[in-house]
Amino acid sequence: MRVRKNLPRYRSRAAVAAACLVVIGLMWAGVMVALQTDRTLAIESRHRENGNLTRVFAENVTRTIRAADITLDQMVSEYQRRGKAFDLVEYARMGSLYLDPATLLSISDETGELILANIPPPAPVNFSRNSNHQYHTKHDTPGIFISEPRLGTTTQKWTVYLSRRINKADGSFGGITVYGLDPAYLAKLYTAIDLGADSVFNLIGRDGIMRAREDISKFSAGQDLSQSKLFTQDLPAADHGGFIRESTVDQVPRISSYRALTDYPLVVAIGTSLQVALAPYEARKSQYLEAAGTVTAIILGFGLFAVRMIGRNQRANEGLRQSETRLAEAQKTAHLGSWDLDLVSNHLVWSDEIYRIFEIDPARFGASYEAFLNAVHPDDLAVIDKAYTDSVAAHTPHQTLHRLLMPDGRIKWVEQRGQTWYDDAGRPLRSAGTAQDITEKVLAEQQLRRSIAEKDTLLREIHHRVKNNLQIIASLLYFQARKVKDPDDLAAFTDGRERLRAMILVHEKLYQSAELTRIDFGGYLRSLVRQLAESQPHQDQRITTRVEADDDALPLEVAQPCGMIVCELLLNAFKYAFPDARHGEIAVRAVNTDGRMTVTVSDNGVGLPADFDTKSAGSFGWQLINALVTQIDGTIAATSGAGTTVTVSFPLPEAVQ
Repeated sequence: MRVRKNLPRYRSRAAVAAACLVVIGLMWAGVMVALQTDRTLAIESRHRENGNLTRVFAENVTRTIRAADITLDQMVSEYQRRGKAFDLVEYARMGSLYLDPATLLSISDETGELILANIPPPAPVNFSRNSNHQYHTKHDTPGIFISEPRLGTTTQKWTVYLSRRINKADGSFGGITVYGLDPAYLAKLYTAIDLGADSVFNLIGRDGIMRAREDISKFSAGQDLSQSKLFTQDLPAADHGGFIRESTVDQVPRISSYRALTDYPLVVAIGTSLQVALAPYEARKSQYLEAAGTVTAIILGFGLFAVRMIGRNQRANEGLRQSETRLAEAQKTAHLGSWDLDLVSNHLVWSDEIYRIFEIDPARFGASYEAFLNAVHPDDLAVIDKAYTDSVAAHTPHQTLHRLLMPDGRIKWVEQRGQTWYDDAGRPLRSAGTAQDITEKVLAEQQLRRSIAEKDTLLREIHHRVKNNLQIIASLLYFQARKVKDPDDLAAFTDGRERLRAMILVHEKLYQSAELTRIDFGGYLRSLVRQLAESQPHQDQRITTRVEADDDALPLEVAQPCGMIVCELLLNAFKYAFPDARHGEIAVRAVNTDGRMTVTVSDNGVGLPADFDTKSAGSFGWQLINALVTQIDGTIAATSGAGTTVTVSFPLPEAVQ
């Protein structure tokens, strides 16, 4: 009879307990799924970042080796033409602009004897046993050969030797040209990027021999990876990809991406420590588990409270006290405390979490508004006091952010929220609110800003590399032009160099500007006109130039073609507007009117033929001008009277307008 009487009570308790268990189970299942998804996303994100970096490094290595290949080809040509009279030391000195990564330039004959070098050795040297000499002796191919890294005989540095075969007039083997490449230079870009502890950059030959290995602490080379899974499994399946495994060199587990170079037998691989990559995930995991544990405890406490509410009032009161304990734990987990200020008695009540945030002993706290102000950072004191008093006077809630200066010098960031209650006469009675420790959030935002700055550094370096590569091409055109005798051919080479300089100047301005996607168009025009004027053979300054342009910031896709148009018009004016050593002036003007840029190039020279039409002009320069005007959706018009005026007008992007 007694059991039957108490059965409804037990059923209610069982139902409450079952509901709590179901909610807890669903919550933990969701937490586990979220954690697994978070881990997968963290690894995939690192794979993508590493994959993008391998592409950038692969392009950088390809450009470096291609520049070295051009140098080797020039050395072969010069040696075949001039023989031992070829001054390799002077050649290296003149080409120092684009020979930065080179540690040695040399030429050896068919027996391996060193006959020319930019750094002459102290004693005769024979390279017949080196892999470069042996390869070219056996293979009559025009391609470049890249050796394993070895200690240079002359330079005493670890060096990767790039070489080309020299053939005699009858086609037989006549020796080789050698370009000693500092392998550490290939990893130079790596030092500008912080990938965390135990990260590594590898440059490996397709033979499996390490050409360069760079990590935070040291540089190394020469390791044999031909039997690693990268060469036995990954590269045979795809020329680029990624994997997670322990390194065969230092046994550190890493998230790695690799990419084989298209033009050269090399592989670029970047590895990030698995532990470092997953460190943010592990921190979030601890927070998730701690929060889930706290919520679980709260749910169980609520269930226990509900069960005890069915019983006696004593059990209900006990359950209430446990619920308050769980609430305090939840506040601790969230770093969120509550406060209550009696404005009549000036008595301030803090929750335990606020004492922990402020790191103040409750027994030593004055429990007043003035005691709170004494705990605030001195530099934030006036701002906090004014924000609170203004909100009380305006009958509005307040939200403030301030710092705490700890006794050991640490800084904490706290966000305060609160509101005030008033009596019927409008007199303030009580203020209450919350205080949350957001130090971790502020530090995370600061870290994000540093990360963005690192990406800007990488983009700035790319613009610098593009400018340098274009400068190499311009230098090659200059050296080639010195061999040209025909005036028309020489003019073509000169015009080509001036067009390149217009493009080089764009990337130089981007590299120097604070904003990497736009350049000061007015400053760019002034620099361009000055460079072109200085390069003209008018030592008596019979032709003067004038530039009138506002400092509008234009994006690269508009500034570069517009600059090349101005370059072509200036070259035409310098060549044809002032024959027979006439004096004159060339003016360039750029005006932004209602979202449309108008660029005018005018001179007071002899003018254009009466039947001249810009659309039907057959010269290469005018064809290039028309193509560039079409590219920027512009229009062009030319008038001739007392000189020539060419006007180009085009719309500006909305972001510039």
